[in-house]
Amino acid sequence: MVIFRIVNQILIESKNNLLELNELIVLINQRTKHLVIKNYTKRRNLINYLKINYGSIVTFLDDYDIFGIVKKKNKMYVKLIDDFLDEWVLIDDDLDI
Repeated sequence: MVIFRIVNQILIESKNNLLELNELIVLINQRTKHLVIKNYTKRRNLINYLKINYGSIVTFLDDYDIFGIVKKKNKMYVKLIDDFLDEWVLIDDDLDI
């Protein structure tokens, strides 16, 4: 999905893989202004698409384990946590031994 790749790339390029949600929205809109998305023949941006189809960008991001949403001091931040399994050991209880 285009939006997934764009958000992922923006967070990779950001300091500490962390951005305030509003800043992320601005960057998404800047990087996707060339995309033509229409709803009822009216041109829309990608954030509007997410609002219509997912309810909000937060709901969209929450569908993926790779993105973490943090609330701090009345602000929301999005964190890329693609390496969260690097320090964890996955144990499968359903092993047939």
